[in-house]
Amino acid sequence: MTNAQSKKKFSAVKVGIAPTKERRRQNGGVIQEIVKDGASGKITRRFRATTECPLDAYLAAALISKKEHRTGIRFRGAYYGAVLSRPTDSRPVSEEEAAKEPTMYEKALEQAYRVLPTDELSAVIDVCGYSEYMWNPQAFEKMRKGLGRLAVQWNLAAFETCGH
Repeated sequence: MTNAQSKKKFSAVKVGIAPTKERRRQNGGVIQEIVKDGASGKITRRFRATTECPLDAYLAAALISKKEHRTGIRFRGAYYGAVLSRPTDSRPVSEEEAAKEPTMYEKALEQAYRVLPTDELSAVIDVCGYSEYMWNPQAFEKMRKGLGRLAVQWNLAAFETCGH
């Protein structure tokens, strides 16, 4: 590898560069923060997304409660941990892998599959798992009902009432 190749940087975005118009319109836009570096005292602008997922946007617009938001974030973590991060390997399962205990994410997801009806489950998976927005009011209500059932099942409704 030559010196010219080793010095080549892969990141095209530099710190302090304003985001594109498309990114400003995505997921509610971006927030500009002024960050001061403690060591050198240098001040830089940093841009970050306003909302990370549709649940954040729904909470900001007061379309869902904090209980439903917390439940959706927990379901999202379980879905990412059990389904989306699962290796896609077509090899047969060994006896050692078959004997493994299910993980915390797999247990939470299995519990959600048992509790929710199919239509509510698919709405929750679309929003929490795949970060899709609901444009249909009936599907949105199914998602809210599903998150409410999961909150009761996972005892997150009591947390909303009692606080920390």
